[in-house]
Amino acid sequence: YLGISNATDAEIESVVDAAGKDSKKCKRTVGNVVSRRAHIGWSTGGHTGADVGLYAYGSGSSAFHGNMDNTQVGQALAAYLGVSLGVATNVVQRSSTLVLAKRQPTASLLHKPYVDHS
Repeated sequence: YLGISNATDAEIESVVDAAGKDSKKCKRTVGNVVSRRAHIGWSTGGHTGADVGLYAYGSGSSAFHGNMDNTQVGQALAAYLGVSLGVATNVVQRSSTLVLAKRQPTASLLHKPYVDHS
């Protein structure tokens, strides 16, 4: 689901460790792993409510203008790409697990982590 099929041992351990603490810590840890791989940096840990400049040029850019609600941006992108947001949402919601592991047993990012009881 997240496109990570080659998670490092350190990444797996960090997610499993965080999942053992609480779901918020686990979500933040998964976000950090994905952000590092995507070379994305964040200046805040939450939403500020401030307007954010969005610039578009080229084919389809006329759909982006003035002040737009974040949902309008998503709808304009979906229309340009010919993607059904309803279908995409259903696919995501039907996913039973998100796996961030390259080995078994796996750590699920939606369910409680695997715990070795031996």
